[in-house]
Amino acid sequence: MQCLLLLYNIHINYTLDAGSQRFSAETAGLKDWGALALPCSLTIKKREAVGMKVFQKHVNELRDILDREFGVLDDRGVIVACSDENRIGSVHPDFERAGRADGRLYIGGGMAFMKLQDRGTDGYTVYIGSADEESIRYLKLVAVTISTVRAYQEEKSTRKHFYMELLFGKTAPGETAEKARELKIPWDAPRAVMVVRAGGAKDFGIIDIIQALYYSKTRDCVIAADDTDTAVIWELKRSENIEAVEKAAALISDTLTAELMIKAKIGISTVANALLDLPRLYGEANTALEIGRIFEPERTILSYRSLGIGRLIYGLPEETCSLFLKEVLGEASLDSLEPEYLHTVLRFFESNLNVSETSRRMYIHRNTLAYRLEKIKKLTGLDLTRFDDAVVFKLAVQVKTYLERK
Repeated sequence: MQCLLLLYNIHINYTLDAGSQRFSAETAGLKDWGALALPCSLTIKKREAVGMKVFQKHVNELRDILDREFGVLDDRGVIVACSDENRIGSVHPDFERAGRADGRLYIGGGMAFMKLQDRGTDGYTVYIGSADEESIRYLKLVAVTISTVRAYQEEKSTRKHFYMELLFGKTAPGETAEKARELKIPWDAPRAVMVVRAGGAKDFGIIDIIQALYYSKTRDCVIAADDTDTAVIWELKRSENIEAVEKAAALISDTLTAELMIKAKIGISTVANALLDLPRLYGEANTALEIGRIFEPERTILSYRSLGIGRLIYGLPEETCSLFLKEVLGEASLDSLEPEYLHTVLRFFESNLNVSETSRRMYIHRNTLAYRLEKIKKLTGLDLTRFDDAVVFKLAVQVKTYLERK
């Protein structure tokens, strides 16, 4: 409690990441405050929380410092956040008198009330359960905190709305530039987009976890894109590259599995330096997820830059794919091959067409492998021990997979 005696000479100055906008104690009518360090209690962390949840979070932090009841009332006098959580939802009996009082500060009934009139806080009132001089100073401290939190959330909401409109191509270039300047969003910073797909009903815990993992990154934005997808706009430092995003995606995937038991898939775009490239990057991340669903359903992290030949096939018309299969296989069909034979071929390709290595890895005799390869040759006319024929066969398998799963 000794640090609270410094409140006579304290000046609190917050710098929030959203547009580097500053909020200070003067917004609540405080004067001549010095410096105070309140560890974590007044720090605005990145969390997906709005309204009352945000208020209560910070009230809980201040509760460990202030030794008396205090809270936040809405415009009807309902207690929406309180150091005594049992009182949340009840109407404060002295609210009407405080609401009719002139000025921002009202003292009555052994309590003190202060109306909040900063941006985004009109209609809210903070109170404290005693009216001595020290309590008034504490009340002003609470007022600064709530005003700051509310303004911060409003700013973040505005940024999220801007990014969402931009991702879905709903803003004109001229409007985008003007709004970016207004929100102090850099135009030419390197960015990538991740799309986290839960694969089921939307769990908003996903957003909480992502922001908790990267709360210190001030320029990122996490958006609930639809019922199953969460989009992460990731601004890279100049020293970072796409590998940093891929590592972050792996951490997000592991954390979602551990904390929420969700097996999410994450698509990652390439990197672009212009803000107007975000719609394209969002499309790349979604494309990576779709191509992964078709060709590599077991993979959880799918980067657009490493999709390989699947990306080429995905861009082909179905008619072209069907003609290719007919051309290279003739009347033969891959469906006539037993699954065991296709599995053998895949292992053969993974062993760089090395018969001995494939036999060793599959624990089969090399004559057995040779027999299977010969049977495939008779069916398709392709000798898989020859590189060119092996490439054609692998293409045929992937094209067939594409046509079946698209």
